[in-house]
Amino acid sequence: PGFKSRRPHQISGSAPSPIFLMGAGVTSNSREDIYHYDRVFNRALKRLYSSTDVCEEDKVNISRMVEHLLAKGVSKGRAVKYIYHLLVLARVAGKPFKSLRREDIERLVSWINASDYTDHTKHDYKVILKKFYQWLRGCNEEEHEYPEEVRWIKTKLKRILSSLLYAWIVFFSLELCYPFQYDDDKYH
Repeated sequence: PGFKSRRPHQISGSAPSPIFLMGAGVTSNSREDIYHYDRVFNRALKRLYSSTDVCEEDKVNISRMVEHLLAKGVSKGRAVKYIYHLLVLARVAGKPFKSLRREDIERLVSWINASDYTDHTKHDYKVILKKFYQWLRGCNEEEHEYPEEVRWIKTKLKRILSSLLYAWIVFFSLELCYPFQYDDDKYH
């Protein structure tokens, strides 16, 4: 709607080859993979494809988004996070992502906000939702364009210092400026 950057992604044919997504053509860093991201990634893809409560259209779109992320150099660990978060969002939405209107997405974000997740996890869900729709609707990523239905979602984390931490910062700042001086004779 209104974006001329590139065509929206169409579902034509089948999903990208699981063989491509499961590692063929995607090499990991030269460092040792102590977290076994290849196995974790393969397991996440199997879970995506075997999910019975997510429509085929969403499975295809999620796998294509993951392929796009890998092509941009995103790590397999981050791609796994996208898969699992998008699976949860697809289940909660209850209908295909392409058919969601702003009101549906508002309900989805309300569900995220009301959940028991930590603030950082809620933030991740919102960022992933916005990025997915940016890709799905064909918006220009370099220009930070977002489609209307997700543009309104706030993704900044609030950084609030606790009062105790603030007190320590003030104390040590003052200590650096005005070192505490005490008389040894006075206290003995």
